[in-house]
Amino acid sequence: MTFHIVEGSGKNFRVLICDDSSVQRIVLKKLLSADFECMTSKDADEAIALLKSQAFDLLILDISMRSDQEGLEYLPRLRAENPDLGIIISSNHSDYQFVRQALTQGADDFLSKTASSDEIRLALQRVLDVRKLRRKTFQKEREIRRNLQEKTLVGISPAMDKLKSKIQKVKDSKVNVIISGDSGTGKELVAKALRGLDEDGNLETFVAVDSSTIQSSMAESLLFGHERGAFTGADKARAGLFEEANGGVIYFDEISNMPLEIQRKLLRVIQEKEVCRLGSTQVRKLEFRVICATNQNLEKLVAEGRFQFDLLHRLGVVTLDVPTLAERMDDLELLIEHYFKSHPHAAHMSFRSEAMDALSNYDWPGNVRELFNVLAYLSTMCDQPEVGFEDLPRKIQLAGSSAVGGQTLPTQQVKASYSSLFSEKYQDSVKDFEREFMIQAYVKSGKKIARMAREIGLDRSYLYSKLKSLDLFPIEKLKELAR
Repeated sequence: MTFHIVEGSGKNFRVLICDDSSVQRIVLKKLLSADFECMTSKDADEAIALLKSQAFDLLILDISMRSDQEGLEYLPRLRAENPDLGIIISSNHSDYQFVRQALTQGADDFLSKTASSDEIRLALQRVLDVRKLRRKTFQKEREIRRNLQEKTLVGISPAMDKLKSKIQKVKDSKVNVIISGDSGTGKELVAKALRGLDEDGNLETFVAVDSSTIQSSMAESLLFGHERGAFTGADKARAGLFEEANGGVIYFDEISNMPLEIQRKLLRVIQEKEVCRLGSTQVRKLEFRVICATNQNLEKLVAEGRFQFDLLHRLGVVTLDVPTLAERMDDLELLIEHYFKSHPHAAHMSFRSEAMDALSNYDWPGNVRELFNVLAYLSTMCDQPEVGFEDLPRKIQLAGSSAVGGQTLPTQQVKASYSSLFSEKYQDSVKDFEREFMIQAYVKSGKKIARMAREIGLDRSYLYSKLKSLDLFPIEKLKELAR
């Protein structure tokens, strides 16, 4: 019988025969050696040692060796430690329940010890085919996980497209990264989007550390670990956070809050990629990536003596700036939709036009976190599925309304009022003057559209329409002229 092996030649496949019978080992090895590279072991412990030290594609495992069910007892461990290994159970038993138990515990196929050479070869071929299919399935699942990972960051605005592009360039480089952005912008989501996949196709380990909670007295123990008896109360050894992050990412949230004395201790660990637990002289080599987040200007903190210069440049190989929600208002509806999908109890909700306008006109100083808090409030407090202007928190109502004639008017009415005032104020002005006015206002506002709208007294939606009529939209055109 000839094998129709598709993954290279047969000799590229390695088979481990585990059987306590030397005769059975010799017979199987002689039968298979023409097509496979074969090795043998006399018991499960020996097989496990060989599997740890060498790579094998197939394992033929005898059930009855030192005990009647030794192979069956070791089978779950063998499968867990070798997920890609093809496993064939070999036994004199042919009872259906016995075979079923072996297959449910991780075996790919079953062989009777009285099987013919052709039956043995067919069994091996079946397992090779199953293994190939399992690898294809695994690859597909890996692609799905990668796609889900990339979709964690919600947004199609120019600011988010720019950030996502940078993430794709950085994520596979393994360099240390500083993520800069205001509170509530989603810096930890950006950090998680930078994770790669390990050899098994799973997302890398991600250990998050709140820098502000690390106290000097216990910092070394927490970060680097300790041995039993290293200090009073250390009743057992403990791995530090850097060890837990080995092979993955250690993420320091708001690194600017970390005390200076701890910053100094971090520098050597990050530089040398090694730690020594408290109470030990053993140096442990590690492989990790450091990602930090900050809502402060670290260079300014360095100048003020509040942050280590060397640590900043060790951490900040690449800096990613996360936009505020005000800088990515094009994503507002997508973020609301994402929240509803993530919270089934709120999936039925929608917004009337005046409520949506008010959300669009609010500055969102708390960024995406504040938006999600408002949505949580509305999903809890609103009796009707359709949210109106009157249901919104007062601070958002005030941002989306204006006192006209002693009354508070919803945004649509304010828009019409502003439009009339704007027309009266500029009825004798020419288009060139309007363009120059807008450019200067944009510069004066620090190139922030939300602030610009507030400072010149215009509804943001109307401002956008006005910029379009003056050929100053998209914003990139305005940015270019405002240089």
